[in-house]
Amino acid sequence: MTYLRRIGMGLKKILLNYFDDDRQINLIALQTSFFGLVLALLYVSKFHKIELIIIMTGLLMNSVMLSFNSSQYHPVQRINYGLITSIASGIVYGIGCFAANNIWLSTLCILIILPWVIFSNQSHGLIAGLFLYTFEGFILGSGMPANDLNTIIRYSLSYTFGGSLIVFSGIIRLFVLEKAGLNSNQKSIINNLPYLEINIHKVAYNIIMIFTVMLCNYISIHYHLTNGYWLPLTAFLIIKSNHALSISRITLRIIGTLIGGGVALACCLLIHSQLIFALMIFPVFYLTVIAVSRHYGSFTALITLSVLLIIALMRNETIYKIEYRVIYTLFAVLIVMLFLYILKFILTKTSVAFNKLY
Repeated sequence: MTYLRRIGMGLKKILLNYFDDDRQINLIALQTSFFGLVLALLYVSKFHKIELIIIMTGLLMNSVMLSFNSSQYHPVQRINYGLITSIASGIVYGIGCFAANNIWLSTLCILIILPWVIFSNQSHGLIAGLFLYTFEGFILGSGMPANDLNTIIRYSLSYTFGGSLIVFSGIIRLFVLEKAGLNSNQKSIINNLPYLEINIHKVAYNIIMIFTVMLCNYISIHYHLTNGYWLPLTAFLIIKSNHALSISRITLRIIGTLIGGGVALACCLLIHSQLIFALMIFPVFYLTVIAVSRHYGSFTALITLSVLLIIALMRNETIYKIEYRVIYTLFAVLIVMLFLYILKFILTKTSVAFNKLY
């Protein structure tokens, strides 16, 4: 019995390195997986509407945002930011749809939206998540190009609705717990953190981020790459505030993408039922949400698998989409690493010259 207990404790310790055990985060994950399952079953049963896929995407992204470095925040505060994020990301998702095939317009949008991510206070998890996932909404929207205004509005509202699902379910959950006297949350609302910060030491890496995202976006549009939005999305997600952290992020991104893509490929080769893919949404969405704040590698693997499962529901050449995902990720990584090492070389030379001078 003692031996089994030790094994259990060891396994729990390992799992805690990859998945969050916070009660609120797990409740968000459970609600996300439930709604994701319902939407997936609706899609594969009768309603083969692309809007359901967009709703699922908005749901997952906003749930990830609500779990992104925010376990220390009061549930009410988290819900407020979740609602703002669902609206903001839904709006920019529609803008992304409209600007998808226009290099100049999409570049202008990047220059307007991305600085908010760069200058957001990373110590404020909710603010950082708000701006990060709002910009991600724009990039994801660019993967659903649309020229018709009605279509753009429909897509935008669908993404907003998906994000709002987890928010309103959270409101209902808090209301029920409050009425039942089971709400024992002791976390206070945090209001004393600034929303924005300007760190001069991060300027070089911020410039690299903006430039590489714009370059990847240009390549995607100019060469009409299928699912090319994965290029700027990858570049955006892997560049951090210093060289070592960026390289670590790149390594985990590559490993996670390969693992997630490999699992998705195996599923596509072995499973030929949309119903099974729909049922897989429940555990995969759940694990994705509880992994986001714990381990970037496991999160990358699971978000890759989640996205490819959603694509598999549509029977839309999933195997080729897996290849695109892996190839574009590696291509974006090469671009980012090139500029990171150029930057490191310049900074090193500048530092040496400065030391010699003084």
